[in-house]
Amino acid sequence: MIPTLPPCPRCGSRRLIRFGIVAGKQRRRCKRCRYQFTRPEGHGTPEPTKRAAVSLYGHGLSFNTVAHLLGTTAQSVLRWVWSEAGGVLRGRVRAGATPAEATLLYRYESEPLANLVRDMNKFSNNVMARHIFLALSAEKTAGNGEIRASERLVRDWLKARGIAAPELALENGSGLSRDSRASAATIAAVLRNAWASPLMPELSSSFPLLAVDGTLKNRGIGSASGRAHLKGGTLAGVQSQAGYVLDTRGRWWIVVMMVNHANANAAQPALDALVEWVASRSDKR
Repeated sequence: MIPTLPPCPRCGSRRLIRFGIVAGKQRRRCKRCRYQFTRPEGHGTPEPTKRAAVSLYGHGLSFNTVAHLLGTTAQSVLRWVWSEAGGVLRGRVRAGATPAEATLLYRYESEPLANLVRDMNKFSNNVMARHIFLALSAEKTAGNGEIRASERLVRDWLKARGIAAPELALENGSGLSRDSRASAATIAAVLRNAWASPLMPELSSSFPLLAVDGTLKNRGIGSASGRAHLKGGTLAGVQSQAGYVLDTRGRWWIVVMMVNHANANAAQPALDALVEWVASRSDKR
């Protein structure tokens, strides 16, 4: 197979010519728009992918899991992590079963799950969400996580708590899917169940606090500021948010709102107005 050149980052054209060497890297110029850019020769892995692999491994993911998430090989992940630590890995990496007589030299424990969930929710990290989803089945099988196996565990968990979710569809465990489905009623039921759980403080505090931190740090200027723990979701044609809101009488409310429409992303003011209305409630009901 003949490797193709990377497209022009400005216009996407592949009509490129070589235009000198800069810092040891081939510089190219686009014949369509005349834009000049420098990229490594060949099909080297983009640096953002390498940095993501090192970061995921640092959060406790295995080489195999990181490779699965990023669409690469465990050998490549090992090389990137080793290089980040200052080492040089020569030779080839061979995959195989661990010998029964092998001696454990080092064990690395990830951060507590509560910390991982906090990072995931505060900054809406879809890669972490997918990994935690896959980890559900990986923990059960002591192997690699599988989407369908993790989905069954989620459905069993909901059923055991009396939460009917006939519409639920889990395509990949993160928010980046057009095929995933969950109703407002299902999400509200999960939040209600979580409120009665011993883990409620960890879950609610993992949501961005309106106008204070996370993805909602720059949102909210009314009475709801600092009084709403919310997780938002955005895709083209989709706008949603859900969580817990404290009103002026010290009562907590579950709020869930979803908009599916071609102009859904223009509905954020309406979502914010709902949260503001709940937070400002002072009646006795």
